[in-house]
Amino acid sequence: MSINIKAHKLSVINRILLAIGTLAMIAVYFVPLWQIQLWAPQYPEGLIMYIWHNNIDGDVNTINGLNHYIGMKLIKVEMFPEFKILGILIAIYIAWGLLVSITGSYKLLVSYIIGDIVFVIAAMADFFRWGYDYGHNLDSHAAIQVPGMSYQPPVIGYKVLLNFEAYSGPYIGGWIVVGAGAIAVLILFFEWMKRKKHKSKLPHVFSLVGIFMLVSFSSCSQVVEPIKIGVDNCNFCQMTIMKNTNGSEIITNKGKIYKFDDHGCMRDFIADKKVSVNDISKIYFNDYESGILMESTLITLVKNEAFRTPMNWNIIAVKNENANKYLLKKGSSIVDIKEWLK
Repeated sequence: MSINIKAHKLSVINRILLAIGTLAMIAVYFVPLWQIQLWAPQYPEGLIMYIWHNNIDGDVNTINGLNHYIGMKLIKVEMFPEFKILGILIAIYIAWGLLVSITGSYKLLVSYIIGDIVFVIAAMADFFRWGYDYGHNLDSHAAIQVPGMSYQPPVIGYKVLLNFEAYSGPYIGGWIVVGAGAIAVLILFFEWMKRKKHKSKLPHVFSLVGIFMLVSFSSCSQVVEPIKIGVDNCNFCQMTIMKNTNGSEIITNKGKIYKFDDHGCMRDFIADKKVSVNDISKIYFNDYESGILMESTLITLVKNEAFRTPMNWNIIAVKNENANKYLLKKGSSIVDIKEWLK
């Protein structure tokens, strides 16, 4: 069944929902949109760069110092002309969303979503273009040169660059934009469903689900945070975390982060009901070899009395593909994560 676009108006609840999602994007002016993280044996605590709508901060100077040796350009605000217009584009997009909310125009909603898709595709393409130039056009007189090697950072996700592991992905502001876009798409779909099914109450039910999703996107970053060696304290035993080989991290559904110097401390923290298992969104463990925080599904816990850990639990976390060489050690056994954390 087709929709008369000119005649169709959005329901009141969907107009309110869209207004909330649109206004949430004001926060983008006050939080970073994107993050790029780097880990290496010499930087076990990790390096991070935050990209805002008009600035770059974080460990930029340290990253520039390292990149200088392989001939990469200095990262500085001046190399991104996009910063001059990004804030304006966000303001236009917010105004656009509010106009849809006020008028209730189905046609404007469609244009709003198309604009969002075009913006995301253009932003990712621009990021790829910058990353390609940054990682391929190297100084031929650099101190360190590896024939045929390029250092293009990932647009999104993980990538290995020599002895570094790099991660690129949305930060709080980016997730807010994603959430607002998702809400708009939900509204479009269920408005179509409502017209097709006439008296169906299903669209309104899912609109309420959409509100919940928006609140989740707006209030929770749920992004892994590198453990700062020699700075962060264990949330259970309160000892300063001095090694990156035995640490672990809990991220709750609300985005709260707890850090531990020993995997056993995390277990006791949960056992003491300082955080409910149902409130846990993700669990990360430091890979014993690289020191990189990895999601629990990617690692295997191995116990052996020969492993010395800060609080003597003698349990290490290793990448799944590396587990066998530790299990071959006499006295080693696998620790089932789910059973262990009960």
